[in-house]
Amino acid sequence: NIDFVGDTLILTSRGGSSSDGIIDFRRYDGTTVDTSMRIDSSGRVLIGLNSNAANASIDDLQVGNPNSSTQFGITIGSNDEAAIAFANNGDARAGSITYNMGSDAMIFKTDGQNEAMRIDSSQRVLIGTSSAVGGVAAHLQVVESDGGKLAFARNDTTVSAGAELGRIQALGNDSDGNYQEVGKIIFEADKNHGTNDKPGRITFYTTSDGGSSATERMRLDSSGNL
Repeated sequence: NIDFVGDTLILTSRGGSSSDGIIDFRRYDGTTVDTSMRIDSSGRVLIGLNSNAANASIDDLQVGNPNSSTQFGITIGSNDEAAIAFANNGDARAGSITYNMGSDAMIFKTDGQNEAMRIDSSQRVLIGTSSAVGGVAAHLQVVESDGGKLAFARNDTTVSAGAELGRIQALGNDSDGNYQEVGKIIFEADKNHGTNDKPGRITFYTTSDGGSSATERMRLDSSGNL
């Protein structure tokens, strides 16, 4: 049914004897009639597909058919900022993902629009700061009032001596395009771990001339011995 109430256009669809129906928006290309958009009986908006293809908790708006090889997308236009906002009953913009056109930066905000992270125009990941502090070469920058921090952790119920807990690794791909190890720093358990008993060691590796993998050069054990 098509109804007008004041200035409001109302489209109502009923499916057979039930009160549930489908509203289709169709187009004619001169040969066939295709459905461009559908509002199904559950109130889901489907663009580019005719039936639900999403998980139940994230199915309200669906764009593109997962069985199609055609590319689909959503474009938000602006010369200022374009954003996707997340709301709850106490905050209309509790969090958001924003693209700032002036600075060419993708900005992630949480907890009442506090900036949590941005990816700037030089593809640097900035956490705790809205402007780079370490130059173009520093692609990950973490800033805090008491000093930036990075954490590595192993989630395991049993950690034995020699188990790896984290690593920092450097690689190069000259000249054949295959990345090979240049050096690394590895954090390991120095002895078996237990509750409130976490002995650790740090080992340093470099790759020798003519080599393609790093060799241990130095270690600092849990007793402070080098």
